[in-house]
Amino acid sequence: MSLRPLIPLFPILLLLAGCNEPSDSIAECKPDAAPGSECTLHVDDLRPTQFAVGRVAVECKKREIEAKSNDELKKWLAKDKRRVPAVVGPGGRFYITDRHHTAAALYLSDPFKDWDDDDKRMHVSVTENRFLRTNNDQAAFWDWMLANNAAWLHDNKGLQPMNPALLPKNLGEMLNDPYRTLSRWVRESCGYLKSTEQRCLSFGEGGNSDFMEFHWAGYFREKTPLPLGDARACAHLPYAEGCLNNEVSALIELYPVAMEAALSLNAKHYLEYVGLHPVKLGFNPTGKSLWASFDARGCETVD
Repeated sequence: MSLRPLIPLFPILLLLAGCNEPSDSIAECKPDAAPGSECTLHVDDLRPTQFAVGRVAVECKKREIEAKSNDELKKWLAKDKRRVPAVVGPGGRFYITDRHHTAAALYLSDPFKDWDDDDKRMHVSVTENRFLRTNNDQAAFWDWMLANNAAWLHDNKGLQPMNPALLPKNLGEMLNDPYRTLSRWVRESCGYLKSTEQRCLSFGEGGNSDFMEFHWAGYFREKTPLPLGDARACAHLPYAEGCLNNEVSALIELYPVAMEAALSLNAKHYLEYVGLHPVKLGFNPTGKSLWASFDARGCETVD
């Protein structure tokens, strides 16, 4: 009887351990990336699927990022909650479908003293590859994106539908929607309940509807108007300098009004009236919440 040579187990264990690659070794994103795969891409090469963000919220996140060293930034970006979902579209470009505020903050950030340009890379989770299916057919791509709730084509005034060809070409060109900042503040204060905000779930069932922050921003836009300049002059650019002065101060003053509006039954009735499901949109039925305080730049801390 012949004896088979024993295969050393230690090298095999090392190989198996290497199957879960560390974040630094995740591959560069390529146009043929398969759905479900993960890769990294420089933030300059990510494309937005919405027209606007809350610039005050972005600036707060930007200052947080800029305070990090090279190593701190890499570890921070590698966390699951900051991985951006993306669809590969025409031209093999990566269109992110969530976490626009974090991505925009990284795009706009000034490098820390020990950064280099390549540090501004985001971890990407590929949810679909339409480039492999439709190549450069723009119409087919955007039809699929809209059918699958993967793009928000309202502008920063809440108007829609906008032509997706007008979407910003990079994350730094997105417009400012102050109501999107206000919506974030109310969400983080449990004025409405998102399923990912664990500390708010004692107040009720968290919602998980697509674009819930934008739907609430639309409600606040209608029910809690900001003080703007001359209505005719500012009709098309209501949030430009001269139309919305001292944005942070105006939002802080409006914050308790928006909280009250979110927690009232009027919010539930409004959501139902416009055809939205209050529970899925995170309506808080208890009237209870956490409250935030703000610094002079509008960066919030929840009490």
